[in-house]
Amino acid sequence: MATEFNYPTDRGFVVMRTMDDGTKKVMVCDGVVGGEPKNVYAMHFRCTSVRVHPGVKMVNTETTSYTKHIVEVSAESPGVVHLSAIRQGMSPVLDAEARAR
Repeated sequence: MATEFNYPTDRGFVVMRTMDDGTKKVMVCDGVVGGEPKNVYAMHFRCTSVRVHPGVKMVNTETTSYTKHIVEVSAESPGVVHLSAIRQGMSPVLDAEARAR
């Protein structure tokens, strides 16, 4: 049985903002301070669906939502973004850094 798998395009903290038209802007960044993204290096605009997978912890405020940890971000199709926990063994370098903390 074949399953569809979307490879992550980015890894980092995520900050999401709901725009006036109801879509979401998803920003991938180095960190989050006071709910604000720091050093944004990737953005997904006009997202109609952001799917938060199990294991991803989000903090919700009035204007934004953001992840508490680094996550993998992948795009299924235009306007559809997935946030998933980092899978062990997918990046030996990052896994080693995480174990050292």
